Amino acid sequence: MPAGGSRSNSGPPPDPTSAKSEKRGTQLVTLPAGGFTGKIPSFPLPEKTKREATMWRWLWRTPQAAQWSKESWRLMFVGNYCRMLVRMEAGDSSGTVAQNALKLAEQLGMTPHGLRLNGWVLGVDETAVKREEKRTESAGGERRRNFGVVAS
Repeated sequence: MPAGGSRSNSGPPPDPTSAKSEKRGTQLVTLPAGGFTGKIPSFPLPEKTKREATMWRWLWRTPQAAQWSKESWRLMFVGNYCRMLVRMEAGDSSGTVAQNALKLAEQLGMTPHGLRLNGWVLGVDETAVKREEKRTESAGGERRRNFGVVAS
């Protein structure tokens, strides 16, 4: 076993907002809040099942797919992740499949830790934020109308 040296995932992840990251030119990539809207690539593995086709389409509408589309080398990994998710749904709960699916999920940015490792952040859905603000404002007004001064 080698002694010393850096190891994968050892220590804290780089902080893209730190001065050191700024000096290196490290920037976060903001993923589209609404997901990827481009063309979905063909499934890269042989003998695709109907469920895999459905899961493949779903995966390619996630925000992370916007980056995958720019990095064609990830296609095979996304295909394997898709196949493993379907196997786990079908009851293949072997530890190996689950462990490999989690590793792929992190590599593909499908977990909070994976997003950080890839240097990605999810964008803010401005429309949803404004809709929520309006809903909160109108609910607050209704509450105020329900209160009145009580004479003692």
